[in-house]
Amino acid sequence: FRVPARAPYPATLAGVDLDAAVYDMAFYQAHLAERRDRQDELRALGFCWGRLQPEYNLVVEALIVFKERFGDLMVPSLFVVPRGDGWPDGCVGMPLGRRVRQIRERNDYLGDDLSRWATLEEMGFVWSPREATRVAVDEALATYEVLYGTDRVPRSYVVADDDGRFPEKCRGLPLGARVASRRRSERRGAREDAFEVFVEALAKYVAAFGDADAPQKFVAPDDWPKRVRGYPLGKRVADVRSRGRYVGGDDPSSEQLARRRRLDELGFRWTKRKGRRRVAK
Repeated sequence: FRVPARAPYPATLAGVDLDAAVYDMAFYQAHLAERRDRQDELRALGFCWGRLQPEYNLVVEALIVFKERFGDLMVPSLFVVPRGDGWPDGCVGMPLGRRVRQIRERNDYLGDDLSRWATLEEMGFVWSPREATRVAVDEALATYEVLYGTDRVPRSYVVADDDGRFPEKCRGLPLGARVASRRRSERRGAREDAFEVFVEALAKYVAAFGDADAPQKFVAPDDWPKRVRGYPLGKRVADVRSRGRYVGGDDPSSEQLARRRRLDELGFRWTKRKGRRRVAK
């Protein structure tokens, strides 16, 4: 809370981060430690004494309650500690999601204090949400296969929160959507790899024959690199020209345009050469 620049707030405090200013041990020692009357006055106002401790302690308190509520420490990035329902008063309003991200990315509150690192490890702190999600999907998919005899998960399938057949970390997981997303990524990767194989074979052809105009029946010989042996390079060259394979048609994407530039650098002929062709051997 920043003090507004308006009445009834003191003009001298305008813009001050009140939360940071008062919930600080230095403030306590300077203005409250020996002043029972001030302490009583603040107590009457509902001052939260629980905030007068290191921020790290408050973060740990909030994480403990979060895990009790949700079963893990996969804290959403925008999660803010609510009031009531068992949450510590000293943590109310804490942007816990941001604090967790700061711990992951910058090691905030930890530094070289091995005991603090160990505490978070023992609590099950999630250092890499992506890896944790991957593991959960793997375990949930393995369980699904055992239960249903297939890995073809319906797109809408969600592991029920109370389904004891699945590991606890997997409950509530939108398994169908996660599996579908993973397989889309795998297909994209396979397509990208297919283009790289084509480029490798074409580069080898250019090195061997001086141009990139492979005859349609040309197949990579057995003395070429292992990954391209037997590769139907001539047919793929024809597919690129006639069907826009790998590089798209009249409205190519930026990725497809980049692929076209790579082929141009190899001297790729976008139209078939007229006249009698030599036979590549």
